Amino acid sequence: MVKRDGKYVSKEGEIGEIVGTGFYNKIFPFIRYRTGDLGVLSIKKCSCGSNYPLLKKIIGRKQEFVVSKNGSILPLSGIFSLVGKNSNNIILSQFYQEIEGELILKIIKGKKYSDFDEKKIKKAFYDLYSDEIDLVINYVSEIPQNSRGRYQFLIQKLSVNF
Repeated sequence: MVKRDGKYVSKEGEIGEIVGTGFYNKIFPFIRYRTGDLGVLSIKKCSCGSNYPLLKKIIGRKQEFVVSKNGSILPLSGIFSLVGKNSNNIILSQFYQEIEGELILKIIKGKKYSDFDEKKIKKAFYDLYSDEIDLVINYVSEIPQNSRGRYQFLIQKLSVNF
């Protein structure tokens, strides 16, 4: 694991980007491949006797964090199912952030979408994030796909420093 400056993470509990080397593909091996995933280092030794570093936990992808009002980064792990669990009346949704402490939720409404759906989503959001982030809901007619033809859950326009 490496820090933002490329130096190795060395302290217990320190966050860094997971970097791996794989020689499975002999024609094009991945050497020091930066995965974009963030993890927390453990300095404990593996019971198998291996001296390789261990992860305490994986905390998510670099682009799956939002920046709160006070500048701290918050993982989106708890928010992935928030919209779907609180409304069956949404065709598609996407989060977008370009301002610290504000998260925009773009929603394509289904036919039965109502104010009740919006209230449930907002309540669940504020139960999760309290007053660390303001939620703005924008209703849209389409959400564009990325260059690979996929929908991104979060468009993060801020620099997320871990």
